[in-house]
Amino acid sequence: MLMSMINIYAQLRNGSFEDSDISGNYWNFRNSDTTQNQISIDHTTFFHGSKSIKLSKGNVQSQLFAHQHFAVSVTRPTKIKIQGFYKSERIGAKGNLYLNIFDSSGKTIGSAHKLFQKNTIGAEWNKVELETIIDSSVTSLVLMLNSLSTDDIWFDDIVAKTITTPPSSTIIDFAHEVMDKIKQQALFADSIDWHQVEANLAVNLSGYSDEKNYEQVVEYFLSELHKVGDKHSFFQNTQQYKDYSTKPAEQAKNQLIAPIGHITKDHIGYIKVPTFGSTYPESVQKFADSLNFLIENIATKKPKGWIIDLSENNGGNMYPMILGLYKLIGDGPILSFVTKEKKTTLALENGTLDHLTLRLPSKPLPNQKIALITSPLTASSGEMTLISFLGRPAVRTFGLKTAGMVTANSFVELSNGSAISLASSYVEDRYHKIYKSSIRPDVELKQAKNIEEVIQTAADWVLETDVSHEFH
Repeated sequence: MLMSMINIYAQLRNGSFEDSDISGNYWNFRNSDTTQNQISIDHTTFFHGSKSIKLSKGNVQSQLFAHQHFAVSVTRPTKIKIQGFYKSERIGAKGNLYLNIFDSSGKTIGSAHKLFQKNTIGAEWNKVELETIIDSSVTSLVLMLNSLSTDDIWFDDIVAKTITTPPSSTIIDFAHEVMDKIKQQALFADSIDWHQVEANLAVNLSGYSDEKNYEQVVEYFLSELHKVGDKHSFFQNTQQYKDYSTKPAEQAKNQLIAPIGHITKDHIGYIKVPTFGSTYPESVQKFADSLNFLIENIATKKPKGWIIDLSENNGGNMYPMILGLYKLIGDGPILSFVTKEKKTTLALENGTLDHLTLRLPSKPLPNQKIALITSPLTASSGEMTLISFLGRPAVRTFGLKTAGMVTANSFVELSNGSAISLASSYVEDRYHKIYKSSIRPDVELKQAKNIEEVIQTAADWVLETDVSHEFH
């Protein structure tokens, strides 16, 4: 009955590429570098039928995509789903589905996109889906199949569907659970128009019926948070959250990467602090102790100063990172978590941070010159670790601005055992500066050709002999 009441169609054609040669047939192609890139219809690799489209990109800066303009018509707000399959033989291959939305005058009135990245070994086909809501003002869409990395990517069985089945009561109940917890604990919750969200809830969740769709429900609310400036909240499904909190990091999918360090040829202590994603107590303790032990060993060689490399630290659990660097940060307040209601200050004292204490007794090193290396990959807890040094005497930062994921997050558990890591507070440094965006280094090195140049610039500063102005 519902289907018969709504005038709908979505006329994407030849999504299986069975009717195509390279000249098109409903599909058009964009290749801005015909020397290094190639688009072809592949007769040997396909998901169904006997053909697929293959995008082979050699120039990562160039444009390479297939696109199709097709008509749609709905009489009230309706969910559109673009679904297809992609394949690549290399881990890390990236692409996206991108949708431009047009009204009857041909004006762009919206867009939507779905990024994907291959993270598994093998050359299997993977499903990718893009969902968006359109209303009666929309008359046509342009779908683009993009390659974003220097890899071969195949696409096949691309379809456009209108989804009008109302969400089940199970989905509605779960949605209200998620919504209530976000309202109570998310830093950006007050910026969302919740009346509008609730009015559109049934449409946005249409087609969802059971627990298999719980992740999509959460992602819908996260997308609303992201629209109002939240760059940091994310979802962990039941298995991911279990691995993160109850399984040793060495056994989890993303295995423990240990800190590394050495004395450089200039007799500077170099420490690289990697990402660490676990709250499992023994793994947390092991990471903090290994980082501290590394610094203790280098300190016996009496280095001229220190370089702390956070350039590839994209986050995780900040506590073992900061505690492991205690010998270089020192005692006292390091940062504060700030909400509308309160401010909570975090301090290092005698090798202890919050609930965590170093097993090997350690004392801070006075009057050490410390250079910190940052990049756009420095994110989340990597940025918190950076902030814990800011304001300390004789500290200078080098590299490129950070990712800007500078809110503090808290895990909020859901009834099915999954969890949302919600951005719940801003962070303030020891001099009461609040961070709300990317952190620019003191010495920004946009022209550096590689990380080695950045490290050398930092080393040159550490080796400067006139340091009287660096300590106060």
